[in-house]
Amino acid sequence: PRDYPHQLVSTPRLADGTALLLRPIAPEDRRRHWRFLCGLSLQTRYQRLMSPRCLLPGELRRIVEIDYRREMALVALAPAGQGSTPPSGHDASERTVEVAVARYVIDDDGDSAEFAMVVTDAWQRRGLGLRLLERLAAVAADAGVRNLGGITLATNTPMIRLARRLGFTISTEPGDWTVKRLTRRLDQPPAAGSASPPADTVAIPSRAASQARRA
Repeated sequence: PRDYPHQLVSTPRLADGTALLLRPIAPEDRRRHWRFLCGLSLQTRYQRLMSPRCLLPGELRRIVEIDYRREMALVALAPAGQGSTPPSGHDASERTVEVAVARYVIDDDGDSAEFAMVVTDAWQRRGLGLRLLERLAAVAADAGVRNLGGITLATNTPMIRLARRLGFTISTEPGDWTVKRLTRRLDQPPAAGSASPPADTVAIPSRAASQARRA
């Protein structure tokens, strides 16, 4: 796209030395992103979409063709076959596969945003979720977002632990005991997080998830 934010492309390394390509999602990622989502386990897919199903074509187009001024989706790409078996339906001509994605959608007030994150099963517990959420928060802050929030299942203790480590406040979502709300002020230094080891799983934001379910 003409307005693609090339300045946000980076090549981080995980603690084990694995190099990844981290960049904003683009329309040409449609097939790769579909394979990534459908390659998730049923449990991980349910945590991400509140449903075990794959996305419909209209839903998929909506989440890869985005307005970078009001939302962002960062995808993590790894060399095909590195650290995991390529997902079902993988095109052998592709040199990279998607292993994680984190996104936010800015609210109408311009100050707040809802976020979501998912790491494919084979890449969980490697520190990728930590790096990805840190990067997403930094990009959101640069875009003028002051409050970053999302919701996750109350049983999703790895995500809750990760959020605490990054300075998010954990609270009960009014009217729904099955989920927890994660919030962080981006215009203030994060609160001290726990010393627990990094863990990667899924966060489900109310707004981003509801948009993904509507087509």
